[in-house]
Amino acid sequence: MKYIYSAALVMILAGGASALAQAPVPAPVPVPAQTKSNTSRKADVTYARVKEVTEGQKIVLDVNNAPDKSFDLTDKDTKVTLAHELKVGDPVKVSERTVNGKKVVDIVHDSEGGVKHGAKTRTEEKQQKR
Repeated sequence: MKYIYSAALVMILAGGASALAQAPVPAPVPVPAQTKSNTSRKADVTYARVKEVTEGQKIVLDVNNAPDKSFDLTDKDTKVTLAHELKVGDPVKVSERTVNGKKVVDIVHDSEGGVKHGAKTRTEEKQQKR
């Protein structure tokens, strides 16, 4: 009698495993495509010097051979991230991009040197020096 129960149990388990193996696989959930209007992965980079800083209000950057760039730090549609302890005259690297319709600006110390403020890229700066 033990063998009958064991055989029945093995058949039930084998049948259940084969039923699970044939279960349809759910279709993957489509990920919404991001359009260029939503996110700009490539940042516009500019090198400048700090011209004016008003704590928590605004920052003005002197860009060589171009109009000054000014950022309102209280603007709700623009997220500006500043490096710690920026002061007038500091060389900075400014990266600007758009994320989900919101302008994102990162201003960091330019510690690599060798780039004249106002240059768009290091390659462009090297070409200007020739």
